[in-house]
Amino acid sequence: IEKMVNDLGLTMVRFSLDPATLNDGFSLQPVAEYVDALNAEAAKQDYQARVLLSVWSPPAEFKTNNSTINGGNLKDDCYDDYADWIVQCLDKYKEAGIDVYGLSLQNEPNFVEPYGSCVYTPETYAKLLKECVPTIKAKYPDIKIFGSENMLSFEGNLSHWAGQRYHTVIANDATALDNIDAFAVHGYSD
Repeated sequence: IEKMVNDLGLTMVRFSLDPATLNDGFSLQPVAEYVDALNAEAAKQDYQARVLLSVWSPPAEFKTNNSTINGGNLKDDCYDDYADWIVQCLDKYKEAGIDVYGLSLQNEPNFVEPYGSCVYTPETYAKLLKECVPTIKAKYPDIKIFGSENMLSFEGNLSHWAGQRYHTVIANDATALDNIDAFAVHGYSD
């Protein structure tokens, strides 16, 4: 932690928001202890680290494949349930003493992965922002919503049709754009 703060200059830390968060017996104590230790070191530099959460998969019962792994999609009738689940998870983080600064509703929404994943088209991702963020912001108005966490090589590649780029679709939908605070991408290549 000392090297992360003092050598790397870490100012944010990102955790996955796991469907197990609301299960009986699931404890955020290790995360809270880590964040406390990180902030104790950061306080020496006169700042507090910001905690970011990214959902890797909604709970299985909200998905078309009934699994938290191997992609699947959020069921059309589960957007409200998903928003409520996120609020409940944020409540649990708050109860553990963890102030969440930012939230991504889906990590890498373009990919089916053999680990926690859920696939959204650019249009269904925009719908996700429009349907879920108002519920989340009603309880946590200061939380920063970021996304789409798609690949920079895809979002920044003008040879891709604009309708395939999440950020273009969001930018062209006034309501979706109003419900996102920051664009974020993953850049794994030059």
